[in-house]
Amino acid sequence: MFSGILQTRQMDKIKVLQAIRQGRFGGGETHVYDLSLNLNKNLFEPIVLSFTDGDMVRKLIDQNVQVHIINSKYPFDFRTLRKVKKLLRNENIEIVHAHGTRAASNLVMPAKNKNLPLIYTVHGWSFNENQKWPIRKARIAAEKWITSQTHKNICVGESNLDYGKKNIHQLSAKVVPNGISLDKFNYGLKSDFNLDRSGNEIWIGLIARICYQKDPITLLKAFKKSLTYNGSLRLLLVGEGDMKSEVESYIESNSLTNFVRLEPFRRDIPEILKAIDIYCLPSLWEGLPIGLLEAMAMKKCCIASKVDGNIEVLSGGIGHLVPKQNVTALSEAIIQLANDEKTRTTMGELAYTKVKKLYSLDSMIKSIESIYSNLCNSNNLTSTYQHL
Repeated sequence: MFSGILQTRQMDKIKVLQAIRQGRFGGGETHVYDLSLNLNKNLFEPIVLSFTDGDMVRKLIDQNVQVHIINSKYPFDFRTLRKVKKLLRNENIEIVHAHGTRAASNLVMPAKNKNLPLIYTVHGWSFNENQKWPIRKARIAAEKWITSQTHKNICVGESNLDYGKKNIHQLSAKVVPNGISLDKFNYGLKSDFNLDRSGNEIWIGLIARICYQKDPITLLKAFKKSLTYNGSLRLLLVGEGDMKSEVESYIESNSLTNFVRLEPFRRDIPEILKAIDIYCLPSLWEGLPIGLLEAMAMKKCCIASKVDGNIEVLSGGIGHLVPKQNVTALSEAIIQLANDEKTRTTMGELAYTKVKKLYSLDSMIKSIESIYSNLCNSNNLTSTYQHL
């Protein structure tokens, strides 16, 4: 029994700390945002901890969600421990839910110190095949330690769990797929996002962090190659990240300025997805990509690299899968879909059907609430949930 949990409660809400590594929107951050807003507020009170500031943090505050920022850019940052312990104590936190490796690494010891149950959601393992062996080995060891210290591990997809088990043989985890709000990502909405449609332009879009994982340079190379076959193609890149300057340099040095549009992170993601024709995600690795699910919910045909999370989402002819870092294959997929409106429409319909069936936000929320409830019940935490 966890001493940090009150044992004689009747109608109080259970305080759940949702911890994430950064305050800017990304896949894991969108998950935390949706979870914090949609948990049953009669049962749970979400409190968010972010280790950086950002748009996601400010948007949560606008929605009257309590947010704390403890600045850190590092995993296993012992400088944060005292502040995290103080937060757990002052806010009377009863369940700690860490999202991603960095957040989990900085929550394990404080949660254990306060004798609180810890849940770890893996939004993509910190190790992958693209890393040098010493780095990969160290990260596998870190994940092995973190997952052994928690009371429940959650993977966002079956492929996410399978990949973890290949490297952490004693791993125990439950799969709770990422979920998308079909009210927010409503394919029938009217978009005011303005793209150049003066001719027969076909717009390919990527909305993601501009970073190594998303491999934007391969996308730019494939786009440049595709332009030689179809001059009506255009590319929209939306996001921020540490490769932004490299992307800008590539665009300028390859005379793509009139064909590629760069936008910083924006909040009108559904409107942007409505406006484009093809969504492209050339990642080097993925857990279960929320950006891909959002595009599918908007009935967009999708091209993605053939990595675990993308394969899981686009299996069954839902979209085009191409080998990662393969410029020629990606270019061929872009050209094929750009020239075939009927296939784009068919793939978009299939994509929407799959999201509606397997990746709804309501299903995700109910699954996580059930985990919270079972954890509370197993430790004699009597909440409102038990009386419904």
